Amino acid sequence: MGRAVTRHQGDGARLAGEPQPGGDAQFAPGVSRALRLAVAQSTVPEDPGDRTAIRAAGAEVRALMREAAEAGARLVQFPEGALVYPHKRVVATGPDGTGVPADWTGAAWDVLREEAQRIAALAGELELWTVFGSLHPLTPPRRILTGRAVTTRPAPA
Repeated sequence: MGRAVTRHQGDGARLAGEPQPGGDAQFAPGVSRALRLAVAQSTVPEDPGDRTAIRAAGAEVRALMREAAEAGARLVQFPEGALVYPHKRVVATGPDGTGVPADWTGAAWDVLREEAQRIAALAGELELWTVFGSLHPLTPPRRILTGRAVTTRPAPA
């Protein structure tokens, strides 16, 4: 169960229930209780089969990660579907223009996986927590999971 985040003037964010300044909290020397975060908006392609657009989106995400890290962020949050967020007509429109069951056979799953791996590797290199949404194929006959947030943990020191 998550804990609520509250703000204290001049003190940054603190988890609710955390000891107040001057309390009996013990922190290791040099450990900061502050967390600088960045919120980033990348260009999101709509066609899950457009390999070039997905690669470009991945490159943009990584550039924004570098920018966030250079600004001192320890966590960067991207939108749902940061690599691709299909418009329903791209995967669920028949040749005559009518709605049909979604067809994901043209999705570039390999490119999505490669870009997610490149983002994860850079997150480790930058020691930057990175949260981004992506498409994820589920085991048939289940449908595709969209907007799955993936958190990448920085490499251990």
